[in-house]
Amino acid sequence: MEQKNYYGVLDSAETQMEKEHRKLAREAAAEGFVLLKNGNGALPLQNREIALYGMGARKTVKGGLGSGSVEERYSVNIEEGLENAGFTVTTKRWLDDYDAEYERTYREYREMVEEKVAGMTDAWKIIPLAHSYVYRFPSGRLITEQDVQESRTDTAVYVLMRQAGEGNDRKLEEGDYYLTQTERENLRMVSQSYAHTILIVNVGGPMDLGILDELPGIDAVVLFAQGGMEGGNALADVLSGRVNFSGKLTDTLPLSYEDIPFGEEFSYLNGDLENENYKEGIYVGYRYYDSFDKKVRFPFGFGLSYTTFAMETERAVLEGTKVTVLVSVRNTGAQYAGREVVQCYVSAPNGRLEREYQSLAAFAKTGELAPGESQQIELSFDLRDLAGYEEADASWILEQGEYIVRIGDSSRSTKAAAVIELEETATVRRCRSCCAPQEPVEELRRRAVSEGKAWETERPDGREAACRAENGSDCETAEVAEAAETGWNSASDKKDKVVRLYLDPSAISAEIVSYELPEQEESEAEKALLDSLTENEMASLLRGGNIQAQGEGIHMVLGAAGSTAKNLTAKGIGNAVFSDGPAGLNVTNRVCRGEDGVEKAMEVPERYRWGVLAKMPVATEADGTVVYRYASAWPVELLLAQSWNTELLRRIGEATAQEMTLFGVTLWLAPGMNIHRNPLGGRTFEYYSEDPLLSGRMAAALTQGVQKTPGCGVTVKHFCCNNTEDNRDHISSNVSERALREIYLKGFEIAVRESQPRALMSSYNLLNHVYTANRGDLLNDILRCEWGYQGIVMTDWSSTGEGKADPAKCPGAGNDLVMPGTPYDTQRMEEALADGTLGMTEVRRCALRILRLLREAGV
Repeated sequence: MEQKNYYGVLDSAETQMEKEHRKLAREAAAEGFVLLKNGNGALPLQNREIALYGMGARKTVKGGLGSGSVEERYSVNIEEGLENAGFTVTTKRWLDDYDAEYERTYREYREMVEEKVAGMTDAWKIIPLAHSYVYRFPSGRLITEQDVQESRTDTAVYVLMRQAGEGNDRKLEEGDYYLTQTERENLRMVSQSYAHTILIVNVGGPMDLGILDELPGIDAVVLFAQGGMEGGNALADVLSGRVNFSGKLTDTLPLSYEDIPFGEEFSYLNGDLENENYKEGIYVGYRYYDSFDKKVRFPFGFGLSYTTFAMETERAVLEGTKVTVLVSVRNTGAQYAGREVVQCYVSAPNGRLEREYQSLAAFAKTGELAPGESQQIELSFDLRDLAGYEEADASWILEQGEYIVRIGDSSRSTKAAAVIELEETATVRRCRSCCAPQEPVEELRRRAVSEGKAWETERPDGREAACRAENGSDCETAEVAEAAETGWNSASDKKDKVVRLYLDPSAISAEIVSYELPEQEESEAEKALLDSLTENEMASLLRGGNIQAQGEGIHMVLGAAGSTAKNLTAKGIGNAVFSDGPAGLNVTNRVCRGEDGVEKAMEVPERYRWGVLAKMPVATEADGTVVYRYASAWPVELLLAQSWNTELLRRIGEATAQEMTLFGVTLWLAPGMNIHRNPLGGRTFEYYSEDPLLSGRMAAALTQGVQKTPGCGVTVKHFCCNNTEDNRDHISSNVSERALREIYLKGFEIAVRESQPRALMSSYNLLNHVYTANRGDLLNDILRCEWGYQGIVMTDWSSTGEGKADPAKCPGAGNDLVMPGTPYDTQRMEEALADGTLGMTEVRRCALRILRLLREAGV
């Protein structure tokens, strides 16, 4: 007799797989934490008694709100982590008082939201409305002299915490981006009362840290981000010195919000939630700060360690257009082993195109090096990948001049390792204009190209040059001018000691892109199956299945976000299940499964327990077999990227695929990889970086890890320019074609070319006034014709509808699957089939891609 698959385990005890994944989550979190400051011998901790304060001490945020939520078995907060490591927390009275304040304010919050959803019965309307009201955690009471005296220690740890999530951008106000007055006073009290003060930043994105300028008594600062289910234990590992810090920033931390280009116009701040104008152009993150000589608080790629390292370039070689740099890294400390990240940047010449001062070209992380130990790291990149996009000719070009290769440990601490000379401008790829704005986007510029004026800023707060000295110090005028004009920085670059390499322009042959969609030859079995379907049955494959439908032949994983069509089992077509991400699999952790395969929840998760949903009946053990599905809550993608370790991401992908196989999930709706354009973006935590190369490499590694397991796939999202959450269904991201291609599409391109994800998700927003799910030039021309993508494209959930993207236009645009699939989607597609505005050629093409996904999944 065939053994029944319950898609989970039948024993409530923690499994060996869970234990192994906890170890991996702990390792990943510790490797991603960034040590931003460490003075006065604050770290590693010497005192085993700790005064612990702050809203994140017990209410530690493991991950953001929304689709990235995970129902793990348990998570370890910072207090628990310290105590598990043998530390004694001596401020229980303050923490207990905080808990009481939290319980009161959270109860008031829930009562307010319940009033808002009273009388509603539609879950798809109740949940978004409830989640639109964001709970703001209290700061806690003021710390007193009595608290300090009772703590009986000279060491304090203060945990700043903020929560954010899907559907809402963060607010430029106290209690969110800025500290509250209570937090400021408490930090002042702590830094003046204790010999050692350590600040932990438990936030899923940058926040204002101007308090560091006011309070030099804050000795150490750790960017915790959101550490997943083992975050508390992992933090104790690094604070104690059991594990050394090796994380590096994936975003520049500015001195103030006002330093962010056009930050005052982001999202709701300018009063226009229908248009988001990307006026900064290509100058995003360090590309802006480094190019405009802006001082920053902490630069891109920065992170301290308990030890120190020295880097020396051994050699640089050019073969064709491939550049290889060999770097020797030595641990120069005397006490601690550690790991270093070698970062390679390239400064491209300015010509017809105005280029950023430098951009990341390659990176690699060493193994753990003992004091005095060395390792050689080889970095490689193709110079073609650093081409700039010229809109006038719709071409990627490498311009004549010098390409300066830099090696260092942050964008502000590099030395020239080689210079590559190209005698004449060469075209790398000839495309055609795609997704161009309907009207030109006013963009930040450093010079008036048409007049040949070098390095003039057209923005009053911009500096005149692109120079960068180590540690962000100002450059002399002559050095500034030289760096701006030539890319050389005389403060750190020694021209006479840098190897010169010469690139033969004939080595660069232009790729000519064909915009004819690749033919999809149907096998005999595929043709027979598609021919057996009516037009409406075939079109139904292009819509998600009813998420609540259960029964004979239907595969159900309760709590999963969606599924392919469930109405074609009689034709031999099963359904595949999709689980939300990207912090882990988002499924119900305890269900009761009947003999007929129907599942019922044994508890409604709190985030869904609103209005009538809170009164829904739940199952008991008498209703069938209890199945346990405890997924791993990994550190958020921001924190994973701070590891700068692609192999670590592959391992997490492999571990997630184990859980997918056990739970019966085909597609994980991850990784998310939109660019960190502004720190107020509500979903910054679930994206990787402000840099497209780092984002692309991390996403590709995670994808490779998941898809190593047959039947498991990822869904790279949100394609593209989904950089705001407020009014995300109706806002248009207006961006120049060049900035779009060089910044916002580049990471997706890397992920597609290096890992071929099974699926990709279009975004809610409009791109230059056309919904992404309806843009054939995005989903067919760029994604499939230029990049060679072979998988399916699905919409984000409920992004189609009246006043939104048109589901009937999705197939022709290359968006294969409309999710989660609503009666409106069905009606529109059937109407379009009937009146001929939707052709069966497009429907059949999309249906074939979906069938192939199902075949790969074994359903």
